[in-house]
Amino acid sequence: MHHQKDVHQNHIEYEVCLEHGVFMDAGEFSDYKVVSILESVQNLLNNIKNKTTND
Repeated sequence: MHHQKDVHQNHIEYEVCLEHGVFMDAGEFSDYKVVSILESVQNLLNNIKNKTTND
């Protein structure tokens, strides 16, 4: 098993097993289901920042 962070909500960490799948605790799963307005704005700004640095 190895640890990963969610691409869109990088404060969420979970474990991945190639044989059995993904494992999250209850709090991580609850948070994963909901993307707040603040997280949406942060993702948008990060995408804009990444596009401007790559150009």
